[in-house]
Amino acid sequence: MSDKVAHRASTVLDDLLTYVSQQTGLDVGQFEWYSWPHYFPTTAGPRGAGGSSMTAHQIIAFEAYGPNPSNAESVYYSVLRLKGDGMEALRAMFPEGEASDLDAVLFSTSGVHGTYCLIEAVDEDMQRAEREGPRDVTFCVIQPRIVCMRYGTAVPRTPDDIAFLKKLRASSLRALATIGMPTSSAAAMAGEGE
Repeated sequence: MSDKVAHRASTVLDDLLTYVSQQTGLDVGQFEWYSWPHYFPTTAGPRGAGGSSMTAHQIIAFEAYGPNPSNAESVYYSVLRLKGDGMEALRAMFPEGEASDLDAVLFSTSGVHGTYCLIEAVDEDMQRAEREGPRDVTFCVIQPRIVCMRYGTAVPRTPDDIAFLKKLRASSLRALATIGMPTSSAAAMAGEGE
């Protein structure tokens, strides 16, 4: 890479980090960034000619560790990792264990942050005298109106934690099924109007 190209790439990255800082209200030291190439096939070859080729885009993701991660104005269009106690975070976001079309949760999402372990597997292990099985459940909070996803792991410790996660999972599935539906259909799917 020539010095000129390297300088330009560095300037563009600096500009991007400054932009993220301004949009989130966080100092540059309060978030981390990751970058990787994403390749996907396209049927249009070079210059629109027929054939098959690969198109590459550079994906850049951010993790914020700011003082107020629940501030909706600072999380538009973001993917955030929830650090610390996932059970505490979920109980803070969903005090009654009820999701809505604004905030819902998918469980056992695995990926880069854990396993596919089900809530039921942790529950079964809690019944054993000596716990030897899985202890955490991955989750992904989806906030479609602000285009935000938050991911993490929850470690249920009590039967009440298990009941809370199951209730939140059921209400999330109902809430997600109503997104994009006409109001009367959405109310019926959510169990209202029965």
